[in-house]
Amino acid sequence: LDNFTTALTDPELLAGAGRVLRYGAMLVPAMLGLALLFALLLDLPRTRFRAFSRLAIFLPYAVPGIIASLLWGFLYLPSVSPGYFLLRAVGFSGPDLLQGDWLFLALTNIAVWGGTGFNMIVIYTSLRAIPPELYES
Repeated sequence: LDNFTTALTDPELLAGAGRVLRYGAMLVPAMLGLALLFALLLDLPRTRFRAFSRLAIFLPYAVPGIIASLLWGFLYLPSVSPGYFLLRAVGFSGPDLLQGDWLFLALTNIAVWGGTGFNMIVIYTSLRAIPPELYES
């Protein structure tokens, strides 16, 4: 019981739990909201390039984690990022996305990019399972 008492009174544990909750509060609504939006847009009868759009949205989920890590590491590193290069070209300095509060946004962006496609496919297949007669009623 002493170990539990020590762990539960440790301020680092509470701070870590707060960071996890903050990350989840940013990630879940963004990922599921975008997945729902994409699924509803793909379910519209007049959607053009439906197969290509499904593939383009789902493809980031299919990218292996090591490739995604290299990609985002390249995009977030100020010395090699094309985004930072463009900002410096017009006279601005970009934020350091790997420090402080920007880190939560950067990590959430990576998770949303990787997980939205899978959730979109799940929601889209659920929408396609609804019989068209129910829409008319």
